[in-house]
Amino acid sequence: MKLAAMIKKMCPSDSELSIPAKNCYRMVILGSSKVGKTAIVSRFLTGRFEDAYTPTIEDFHRKFYSIRGEVYQLDILDTSGNHPFPAMRRLSILTVLPQEQNQGERGRTLGHLRQQR
Repeated sequence: MKLAAMIKKMCPSDSELSIPAKNCYRMVILGSSKVGKTAIVSRFLTGRFEDAYTPTIEDFHRKFYSIRGEVYQLDILDTSGNHPFPAMRRLSILTVLPQEQNQGERGRTLGHLRQQR
């Protein structure tokens, strides 16, 4: 999926479901290659376990839940764990940071990501 399409999917338009920001959650699954990140996400979303290994490039999932009469949105970004370039890992994380996050918080997040090289 192209980055622009993924970001658009993560920021629904007014014509889509109107879910309060407090009910929208984003999660990035990070870890080394071949440790079971995708298997955990698949088990969580579908309740099934896949025996066959298929390498992940990067998958985006969106799920809606109705809990006690309120609708919640969960966005999950399942990363490959095999980012040959640190910039790719940073981009994966930055795509799920809240857009309303202030510049100071975003700067601290970027600073922390730079230390992770």
